[in-house]
Amino acid sequence: MAEKTLDPALVSRRQFCRQLAGCMSRCWLGNDAHVRERLEQVLDCQATWVAELAKSLSASFSEIGYANRFALESWLRKQPTIKLFFKGKKSRRLTDEVQRALASRNHRWPVPPLDSDDDLCRLLEIASLRELQWLVLPHVRRNTAVDHYKRTCLKKKLGGYRWIEEPRPKLKAVQRRMLESVLPGIPLHSAAHAYRTGCSVQSCAEPHVGQRVVLKLDLRDYFGTISIFRVKALFANAGYSWPIALRLAQLCTAPARMDDLRDEARSLTRTRLPQGAPTSPSIANAVAYRMDRRLAGLAASVGASYTRYADDLIFSGDDNFAARVDRFATSAAAIVIEEGFAIQFRKTRKLFHGAEQRILGVTVNEKLNLNRRAFEGLKAELHNCARRGWRTQNRTEHADYRAHLRGRIAYAQSLNPTRGAKLLQLFEQVKWNE
Repeated sequence: MAEKTLDPALVSRRQFCRQLAGCMSRCWLGNDAHVRERLEQVLDCQATWVAELAKSLSASFSEIGYANRFALESWLRKQPTIKLFFKGKKSRRLTDEVQRALASRNHRWPVPPLDSDDDLCRLLEIASLRELQWLVLPHVRRNTAVDHYKRTCLKKKLGGYRWIEEPRPKLKAVQRRMLESVLPGIPLHSAAHAYRTGCSVQSCAEPHVGQRVVLKLDLRDYFGTISIFRVKALFANAGYSWPIALRLAQLCTAPARMDDLRDEARSLTRTRLPQGAPTSPSIANAVAYRMDRRLAGLAASVGASYTRYADDLIFSGDDNFAARVDRFATSAAAIVIEEGFAIQFRKTRKLFHGAEQRILGVTVNEKLNLNRRAFEGLKAELHNCARRGWRTQNRTEHADYRAHLRGRIAYAQSLNPTRGAKLLQLFEQVKWNE
């Protein structure tokens, strides 16, 4: 009698739930459309039951934005849509593409492979597992006296507070190595211009030169709204196992603090991406990838341009865009909120061509140009340096005030060589030895 062989294309409902949970545990679950897109990609199917499953999945886990594999597997087994997919059968035949997608454990992006904490220590040059445990201790034990961040509270001009959280030397060195070895492999959208080599304020502003209207939106608490759950999901989506993704997220997020309940410390009561860590800008750009893609698509649908510089979202277009700019702003804000960010509505601006169109400190009406107010302010500061002495003007106590001024002049020259040359003449009149 011939031996019966198992068909690898046949999977039971239990196996299917386990494999699908493994895939979706590496996905951010905070947005219905995102979850649906990922499910359709994995299952190679756009049926109604997939959309219903995505909606239920997002509704169940969107509050924290992620779920581990075991919780997802248990949840999937109870779903009527999964039972409908199997139609009362014990097993289903899957295509080769779906099998590969479900079984794949390869890295999605070109990031270095890490299979254990030992590998992580070697890559980030952490001396031992004990040192790694010490670095993540504030995440594990909330009542510990260990604190790897130095915090400074700054009051904003328009109200509210901004916390600068600078990692202490040991953790900062680990984060810098992570910035050099892990984060370069994670893709960023071309619309993101901040904190990237080869990009600048000028490159961000240039697509908006000479447009009929420029629309500016501002994200509220850009770094603080990115929780450790979203950072974990980012690393898991890159292909890392859940424990490694958790370790990486712990090393580059600031743990929640419950010992300071002042109003200005309210943002510290959740574990978040710290403003001041070397890894935060790149991670924030990576987390915002899907938002950038959706906003770029929305802008393209009305013939507009879109760029982003950190928390500044900038759109511009012709008369057609100007006619629908209010409705467009509402749609853009809805996308931002769906993607887990928040809009600072009081900072929303519509700048028409008849008035000054200034974005990121640059005027874009006819060409990239230095804002006149900024030029006059720097000119007066240099004049006073030459007349009264440079020490009287260093009110912010820059350690190298000369280099600070020279950098501002170089920036002005890059935008307007003529004005920059005038500023340089004033700079050369300053007596720096006095």
